[in-house]
Amino acid sequence: MVRKEEVLARTSNGLDVFRHYLPVKWRVGRNFLNPLYADSKASCNVYYDRRSGTYRMKDFGNGDYSGDC
Repeated sequence: MVRKEEVLARTSNGLDVFRHYLPVKWRVGRNFLNPLYADSKASCNVYYDRRSGTYRMKDFGNGDYSGDC
């Protein structure tokens, strides 16, 4: 079984996973429309969490789409 730490180590701390599954144009730290549901307001972003050392996604419009990869 693949461990979370291995996935993060092989995917630039999760950034590559977000790039793969979020097919729209976005940049780290900038708001964008979440392509995973019918989003009408750009209130989703991917950011680097210094505390955990990983990239995380935060969607202020729908908390179900927030977290790490």
